[in-house]
Amino acid sequence: MARTLLSNWTPGSILALRQNLSYWDRTNVRIPNVEYIPIPDENAEYRQYRAGQLDITQSVPNSALDSVRAERPNELYVAPFLATAYYALNLRSPYFANQFGFAKIIGLGHRQKGS
Repeated sequence: MARTLLSNWTPGSILALRQNLSYWDRTNVRIPNVEYIPIPDENAEYRQYRAGQLDITQSVPNSALDSVRAERPNELYVAPFLATAYYALNLRSPYFANQFGFAKIIGLGHRQKGS
């Protein structure tokens, strides 16, 4: 049984959760309601955070990072990020056919069997 239950979901607008009163440890649930608001523009999201309209923000625009580090160091947490990316490129396509330098650079990361 979950701590929270879905109370409202409007796709593209809001996802609201409320405390589950049937949760076995409900007396220790400290946040009774949560609202997730998808904001596609990180600059708009940051402005809303600075205006007190959001309690937390997921990202800070690169242009504001230095000022946040200086003015609000206790509010900033930069989490480590590890990722794996996969790029599939068709090197036989006409676009890449004349781009030997590009194909050679891509090939540097790939070793053929026996080399």
